[in-house]
Amino acid sequence: TVCNLKIGDLNHVDNNYFYVANGKNEEKVKYNISPGIKKLHDEVLKIIKYSPSLCGIGMDAIREKINYLISCGYSYEQIISMGKKQSGLYGVSLEKLKQKIEFIHELGHSKESVISLTVSFPALFCYSNDNMKQKIDNLMSLGYTYDEVIMMLEKFPALYGLSIDTIREKKEFYDSIGLGDLL
Repeated sequence: TVCNLKIGDLNHVDNNYFYVANGKNEEKVKYNISPGIKKLHDEVLKIIKYSPSLCGIGMDAIREKINYLISCGYSYEQIISMGKKQSGLYGVSLEKLKQKIEFIHELGHSKESVISLTVSFPALFCYSNDNMKQKIDNLMSLGYTYDEVIMMLEKFPALYGLSIDTIREKKEFYDSIGLGDLL
């Protein structure tokens, strides 16, 4: 048993559903998950191995977040990948998750870009909106347009995590050697 889950109960996957024990009465309950997940119990074990703190988060809360992200267009594999990179993702409230996805979209990113950004840099779910807006303003202060900044962030989402001093230093270096158009 891992986090009150019987691993054997996670083996049964068919028709886009996986089955787990339902709390006290051990009755089987269906949960809709994207197709093709044949080794679900292995994935659960891997996730818990990388982030044992997940044992403190309710299964229903995790399931609710997974189903919400799938409804937004994320694949199950992408969700697993994000959870491995940023285990705190599952601790973010569903409401905050929804607000963050909407906020990133409102910044000017397409639905596909929001998914791509958050899959490659899931720490964005833990960044404050003010921090993200400030990063855009800081990049614009270096002479980039808003559209250029959004494009840069889509190509390299980790820019959200770099200090403006580091970015400025890199830009000055590239400018000095004639490669200023690279950054």
